[in-house]
Amino acid sequence: MIALSTCPYCMSARNPSASSKMQPLKFIMSETVGHRAQVDLISMESMEINGYKYILCYVDHLSGFSDVALMRTKKDSTIFDVNYTRDFTV
Repeated sequence: MIALSTCPYCMSARNPSASSKMQPLKFIMSETVGHRAQVDLISMESMEINGYKYILCYVDHLSGFSDVALMRTKKDSTIFDVNYTRDFTV
């Protein structure tokens, strides 16, 4: 019993590695500009400037277009206002 639990061959046969189970990664292709984007909220609370504590960073996946906006709070209403008062579309 101990030999089976310590044998490298037996262990690899019983527990295949995670990489052998995984499928290859596939790219997610965007059809148009603005179709797929990434939005990050970066905290700069330790370096607050004029009441601004956060940076909203927007990056479009197809074009690579990026934009940033300063924010005082991270409430959902503030993020909505930033997205719709600033024109993030190309």
